Amino acid sequence: MARLDVTVPSYGMTEGDTYIQKWLVTAGSAVAEGAPLVLVETAKAETEIESPVAGVVGDLLCEADTEVPPGTVLTWIESVG
Repeated sequence: MARLDVTVPSYGMTEGDTYIQKWLVTAGSAVAEGAPLVLVETAKAETEIESPVAGVVGDLLCEADTEVPPGTVLTWIESVG
């Protein structure tokens, strides 16, 4: 099993931090590659951060309704392949 961190992406020209609006998964849940994990908001848009691989969600390291900078680790996925 490999562990892959899920981080807040840098949205290019967007300045400022990203707000975590809502987690769409729970720790320990199984997810498919591309499954939405968390709903986030920047100054310009709302978007979902998706799972990069199929696997099991690790701890949720940031709470909803918090502001986080790009590069922050939100959770990790233990891949099953």
